[in-house]
Amino acid sequence: MGIQDNSALILIDLQQGIHHPKLGRRNNPLAESHVSALLDAWRQSGRPVIHVRL
Repeated sequence: MGIQDNSALILIDLQQGIHHPKLGRRNNPLAESHVSALLDAWRQSGRPVIHVRL
């Protein structure tokens, strides 16, 4: 099963605020590189990207 042509990628609250020292060490150190790769591939597909900042 593939991704529908009318699908959109929604990225919610991905910002530098998650690096606050009071939050402790992260359990997902590769998150940025994975999101970046996904975003690059999605943009190449020509589908819409929606950024939401809360």
